[in-house]
Amino acid sequence: MIPAGSLFSSAREMAKFVIFHLKGSESEGKKLINKSTLEKMYEPQFPSKNQLVGHGLGILRGYDSDVLLLHNSGGGYGYATYHIWLPKYGIGVVVLTNQNNHSIHQSIAYDAIEKMLKLKHGYVRKVKPLIKNDIAEKPVFNTKVKTLHRFEGDYWADYGLMQISELNGILHRTLVNGKEETLTPISETDFINGEGHIFTFKIDESGKPVGLTIFRDVYGTSYCPLHFSPYDVGPDNENWRKYTGIYSTQMQGNIIYYSIMMKSGYLYMFREGILHEYEPNFFFTSEGEAVTFRDNKMNYANIPLVKEINQYEKLLKLKETNPEDKMLRKYSLQNLSDAYKLIGDIENMTKINELNQKLHPELNN
Repeated sequence: MIPAGSLFSSAREMAKFVIFHLKGSESEGKKLINKSTLEKMYEPQFPSKNQLVGHGLGILRGYDSDVLLLHNSGGGYGYATYHIWLPKYGIGVVVLTNQNNHSIHQSIAYDAIEKMLKLKHGYVRKVKPLIKNDIAEKPVFNTKVKTLHRFEGDYWADYGLMQISELNGILHRTLVNGKEETLTPISETDFINGEGHIFTFKIDESGKPVGLTIFRDVYGTSYCPLHFSPYDVGPDNENWRKYTGIYSTQMQGNIIYYSIMMKSGYLYMFREGILHEYEPNFFFTSEGEAVTFRDNKMNYANIPLVKEINQYEKLLKLKETNPEDKMLRKYSLQNLSDAYKLIGDIENMTKINELNQKLHPELNN
């Protein structure tokens, strides 16, 4: 199988690549390109005002406290990779693994970075604000529920889709991992979360949101365009309903479930958003990934998935025959419960939660 970047390499060769960057484009004593040209690779390609983090040319620019870090990950069937380097300290790590049923390659890299920082520089990581935004000092602002409603929708963030919703006069943000937090208004378009991060909504001439900018203390500034608004109605194609349901695949040692649903007249895929029909059974996500449907099967980004039918009954039988199966792991069951919740199947969501608590009593604590 060809890697995602079509590059076959080894840890030793990738280490040379990292050293090349740490030395400002120097290899074996020779300057290969101008340092300023190399640094273009680190710049976000379509930045918003004051944006500090984002994807450059094959390299992700980020910050840990006030320390610049450059990194990227990769993976596919049978492998998972990660490399990271810190120009300020002249250190970097490459981790290549020949399995993809785990998620430890990044933690290995960060652990090695921590040890090198302490050993070579006596540096102990301390989280401190990268930026200071005076807007955080503003008092809480009283805003109307009607005003909050207009911000509702799904926004593209650098970690996937996040949902903004209003409940009981309070604005909430929900991430793809289910983590939820409240946003407190400090002006008509500015909000603050519990960590002191600022969320500023961008409004068009008609008063509708088109995106929001997040000012984060540690990881800088990023712009999140609006992807989906519940107040915009799609074509509501009746033929699309046959695709709705829950599909599963195995990834990094767990069973991952994807929810396909109808949302305000659009065919909608959790984590990917609106699916755009190219021809019958063939769709594209907004980021250009192909999604195809055939005989209760779905193929997404070249990943084969199977539509789950009567999944709860299958799990009960599996509990008796093979209680150690991956499908019965607490993470897999939680993912399935979340998938049922997304498509509005509260009955099966409740059953899966109860099964998860029986199999994993620690969840009751």
